[in-house]
Amino acid sequence: TGVKSIRWPSRFLPVPGEATATGENVHRLTEDTRIVFNANGTYTWQPVDGEVPPQVTAISPQTSYLVATRHVKLFVKGTVNGKVLVYSPERIVIEGNLLYAQDPETIPGSDDYLGLVSDKNVEIARPKVTGPGDLYVNAAIYAKRRFAVREFRKRGDAVLHVYGSVSSGSMSATEPRYSTRIRFDKRFEEMRPPGFPMTDRYELESWTTAWSVKPEE
Repeated sequence: TGVKSIRWPSRFLPVPGEATATGENVHRLTEDTRIVFNANGTYTWQPVDGEVPPQVTAISPQTSYLVATRHVKLFVKGTVNGKVLVYSPERIVIEGNLLYAQDPETIPGSDDYLGLVSDKNVEIARPKVTGPGDLYVNAAIYAKRRFAVREFRKRGDAVLHVYGSVSSGSMSATEPRYSTRIRFDKRFEEMRPPGFPMTDRYELESWTTAWSVKPEE
């Protein structure tokens, strides 16, 4: 189309420059962690090694930033009630449904937002983790290297539903494990999920060919 390529950052840092990011709503995770979002506006988190008991933390009224440190992987599922950005420089693994407490398709005023951002991969976990049947992911996804479905060659008749957006360096196949339906969250036409990457380049998609006369003032 003649549009110049968009250079992605070598490493995405979600917190600097965010006006709402303070020490109170930035949760730094220093080891591989499993996160379950709860419909009551909290999330339960526990290191994968299980040595620390599960902890429950409230989502900030503004935005909660769940930020993994170097080499740390995050595992997520549940129902998001609030605004959340999940960031890992390594990998984010989706282990089950990720839903909004207020479905924006039926509740236009929903202010639940989830961003999943990784400098490397965002993945759908293996079938033995997600279980059989359809999988629903409500989120804006940014995977610098790859958005991948693990063990996609395992035959099934389920559907992977993504409601939001997917930006990735590459994508794996999803079939035959899943047929895939990706639908854009219309709210993103006017705003982005908190802390989500932006570009300074745009392409003109359409315009009107009709002339209009501006009245004299």
